[in-house]
Amino acid sequence: MTAAKWDQAIWEWRQEYPKDLETRVTTRLETSGECLVWPGQLLVAGYGHTRLPSVLPYRVSGRPPRVRVHRVMWIAVHGVIDDPELEIDHLCKNRRCARLDHLELTTSQENILRGDGLPAYQAQQVMCVRGHLLVEGNLVPSARYRQCLTCQREHSRRWNQENRAKHGQSRPTTG
Repeated sequence: MTAAKWDQAIWEWRQEYPKDLETRVTTRLETSGECLVWPGQLLVAGYGHTRLPSVLPYRVSGRPPRVRVHRVMWIAVHGVIDDPELEIDHLCKNRRCARLDHLELTTSQENILRGDGLPAYQAQQVMCVRGHLLVEGNLVPSARYRQCLTCQREHSRRWNQENRAKHGQSRPTTG
């Protein structure tokens, strides 16, 4: 089931059983610093999760579906996230946190760039390992990641010289 369908299921559940949502999620949240963290089970990625009540028709392997606690909290207050391009970002960087003022809707790209992972690190680099500036005009246009054009040209030049020396050719001949 897609995220939008789970969001709709959470919304339907909240409309039909508003008190159940409050007792099931909000009473279990604990304060940790400025965050409201989920003390219960965590998904592999570190997000807190709970199961929707079995009264809903949605089931996975005969059990009620697992839903992320921060999504339940967001949807309970703001409603279903209509735009499939948007996702919830934890501004506090704590995946267990469900405090609403620590959550914000962003695009996937913005969420990744705000993070601590390799794509965020690479996007913040201003120089390559050899000290060349990583600016427009000095980036390889077809690379899936930011690659220094100056370094790539130097590497190609050295590789061509080495191969010509190996094969005894000054330049490849045509026809």
